Amino acid sequence: MQSFLIQDIRSFMAKLLTDDTFDSFQTVSASVTTFCTWELDGRVHPQFDAQAENGAHTPPESTENENSQIQYVSWGRVRDHFYGLIRGKQSPLKLQVTFRLPDAGAARMAARAGGPLREADIGGLYLHVRFQEGKAVCVTGVSLKTFVPDKSLEHEWDAGVAAFLRGKGIPFEQE
Repeated sequence: MQSFLIQDIRSFMAKLLTDDTFDSFQTVSASVTTFCTWELDGRVHPQFDAQAENGAHTPPESTENENSQIQYVSWGRVRDHFYGLIRGKQSPLKLQVTFRLPDAGAARMAARAGGPLREADIGGLYLHVRFQEGKAVCVTGVSLKTFVPDKSLEHEWDAGVAAFLRGKGIPFEQE
């Protein structure tokens, strides 16, 4: 787990809320507090899209599969909604987003790490973004489905996030 204190808040928030910088990440959850708190559970409900395709009165076929994983909406699909909630003269009191690297990216990251983990062992690679009291912080996290004392994937993810932030022109200080 690594914490990154963002140095240029204005630029970072623009990249988060108006650019496609984070659009490929899955959105596990998000919340913004202005005059009230707006919360998002990022789990996708495939039956909603199936209803739209089939007509409102036709019940969709079951999309449940005991081997399927929960899928999350991409940040690109919900970003504009969050921007609409905070657009204005006042900064939000708090904004939090928990991103998840898509499974294909997590598998590539595990392969680069070269440790004992297989793709099936990885619960998720996460990036938690929090803006509050004029500070923005990004914190990495790794969820595994099994215990492994090897930390190579965690170190690879931390380094990958640092490289991502640098590559997107987001200055930070590691805490």
